[in-house]
Amino acid sequence: MKKSNQRKIDVELFEPEGGMFFTYANHLQIGFTHFDVRLVFGEVVDVDQSSVSVEQRAQVTLSWGQAKTLHHMLGEVVKNFEATQGEIKLPEGMTDLQDLTRKPKRTRA
Repeated sequence: MKKSNQRKIDVELFEPEGGMFFTYANHLQIGFTHFDVRLVFGEVVDVDQSSVSVEQRAQVTLSWGQAKTLHHMLGEVVKNFEATQGEIKLPEGMTDLQDLTRKPKRTRA
């Protein structure tokens, strides 16, 4: 077994004045540069036979190191969930990358 030479660092978590920002998302876009990864979270607000309207709610930009950490952490959470609840089925095309250079067409009131 490999022994780690890294020391444990305590991390203090706290909320800013006024509380933490919360949102819900059921739509995700992703983009990247050589420096970081950008996640845009949105909520589907309208669906008809020919289109889907998504309200973009939040954008989070991560360093590549944090993106890899998130990848690992989410992978473990999904693996553990599926072990107890069964496989999560995704609709066809759900994991296709989307172009983040597209800007929202309009602002919702």
